[in-house]
Amino acid sequence: QMCIRDRPIAYYNDGRNWRILEDCTDYYMINVSSQVISAARDVFESDKIWIPNNWDNKFFGPITLRKGLEQSRNIASVRLIDEVGPPLVVDTAKRMGIKSRLDPVLSLGLGTSVVTLNELTSAFGTYANGGIHAESYTVYKVMDMRGNILEEHTPRERSVLDQKVNYLIISMLKGVVERGTGARARALRKVSAGKTGTSQDFRDLWYIGFTPDLVAGVWMGYDDFHPLGDNLSSSGTIVPLWTLFMQKALAKIPSKDFFVPKDIVYMKIDSDTGKLALNSCPNITLEAFIRGTEPAEFCDTDHSAVISEETNGEAEEEVEN
Repeated sequence: QMCIRDRPIAYYNDGRNWRILEDCTDYYMINVSSQVISAARDVFESDKIWIPNNWDNKFFGPITLRKGLEQSRNIASVRLIDEVGPPLVVDTAKRMGIKSRLDPVLSLGLGTSVVTLNELTSAFGTYANGGIHAESYTVYKVMDMRGNILEEHTPRERSVLDQKVNYLIISMLKGVVERGTGARARALRKVSAGKTGTSQDFRDLWYIGFTPDLVAGVWMGYDDFHPLGDNLSSSGTIVPLWTLFMQKALAKIPSKDFFVPKDIVYMKIDSDTGKLALNSCPNITLEAFIRGTEPAEFCDTDHSAVISEETNGEAEEEVEN
């Protein structure tokens, strides 16, 4: 599991591309650097400085991609898109079934582009279908009163993701339900995976979830893009609606797990570092890897010191309150 930094971050536009402000690991340094850049008006403009943030205004430090996904860390999403490149993200989304215009920008993962519920649900269906995308459709068949077929839809499928890579994504999305923002979907009492989402300025709330048998999406928002307000959340509002629907839709379908492709291996990983876990690690995840890519290093973090610091911090906070 690759680790990524969940720390304050800022970007500036040099007129051609967005570049990270180096050595800015807290908001004080970001503010100082932003003022310097803004002062150079012959080169930069103040509105060309972008400072993304997490939904809860908190930062976890170095985290695994799994934890970043499970806890919907915006900064982790921005850094990952920066790492792989926005154009590649757009290309992958298009192959997965997104047809709306997607701007190849770093904020793409934060909901700055407009897509439809049908597109998102269709794209997530690719995961449930083992990496094969099936074009969605509304009308299956049209017949006249004599039973003659006037029109019939033939499903069109194409391979989009390698089956093993696809399973790793499913494994991470299962974690969203098991430990993350989609935890209320556990009430379904069936194996499922999914992702919560909030669009820019709280315009939309989403949850797209799936089992090996069915994918479904729920959206809440106004058709005029009016903000919903920050007192609603996908995890508390949308996930329960999805769960109620799926409970009825899958009532007569037995629970089963997702198919595990060949050459997928499982290792006990320290949830914080992404390295092989020791018995002393307090948080351990059974992580899936493609054979040959599993980590070789054991966790070298002194967890007793970390736990001591967290305990002291909690004690100080209680005294302040």
